[in-house]
Amino acid sequence: MINQIRRILLRQQISGSYYERKPEKHISSIVNNREIKAKHTLFQIKYYGKMAEKISTILGLNFSPKKENNNYKAQFTTHYVAYPVEIIEKKHVNNITVYNLEVENDHSYHAGFFAVHNCWCAPGASNTCKRRFGWKLGTLPEGYDHKYIYSHIGYNLKPIDVQPAIGLAQLDKLSSFIAARKRNFSVLHSALQKYTNFLILPQKNPLADPSWFGYIITVRDNALFTKPELVQYLENHKIATRELFGGNLLRQPAYEGIACRIVGELKNTDYIMQNTFFIGVYPGLSEEHIQYIIDTIENFFREKGI
Repeated sequence: MINQIRRILLRQQISGSYYERKPEKHISSIVNNREIKAKHTLFQIKYYGKMAEKISTILGLNFSPKKENNNYKAQFTTHYVAYPVEIIEKKHVNNITVYNLEVENDHSYHAGFFAVHNCWCAPGASNTCKRRFGWKLGTLPEGYDHKYIYSHIGYNLKPIDVQPAIGLAQLDKLSSFIAARKRNFSVLHSALQKYTNFLILPQKNPLADPSWFGYIITVRDNALFTKPELVQYLENHKIATRELFGGNLLRQPAYEGIACRIVGELKNTDYIMQNTFFIGVYPGLSEEHIQYIIDTIENFFREKGI
């Protein structure tokens, strides 16, 4: 309940300090010659200054802070609240689950009530931390795109009323969206055919007529370069890439050690994880954009002497 209250107030940009006091830390009281001791953990949220003033307004109470203090640690944006890490402690523990996020110098840390991550890339941002391709987590490949590294099993879709409304309005443009995706895919596909000795390109079922989500590329084992090399080259030239979230999911931190049945060595899923990525064909890409992508890939091969 205390955490739910805290979440509700955080949505109102009201940040407080969270405390837990164990029974052994509680100072007993004497009431009518009877000692009163705590039997359960006490949970508290404390609010000070302007934050307390905001709560008093909601509750219809009169409260004014004794002194002005705008040095609040919490930083609010439209959808998030961020707290700076102030103390990092290294402790030896037993029988407690610890998530090692492999912070530099192995300074593993946790924060009560919060999921702590050592990268601060916000939604829509690609490389705020400057280490997007600099991770080695679990048994994932070196340099696997951290935007596609998952530490917990859960749900990532939270539709709100506005989103379906936008979707309904976009249906009027559906036919033009489909035509643009097909056109962008077709131009890319034709231009990259000369590199099929090094790249596995997508193929559709003869009976299918897909509206392509993206243009998927797999680097062959015999190529004179690696997938990370090609991906980094494209990213350096402002061409966004994405992992194919598939491959061997058991190598994701979230799925390591789960109870499951494994059939075979999963060679193909490992191959996709190691060698596959895709680039965009979305309707907002113009002919100039698609040509720039083609020119950049051709320059990459030219620099490789191919």
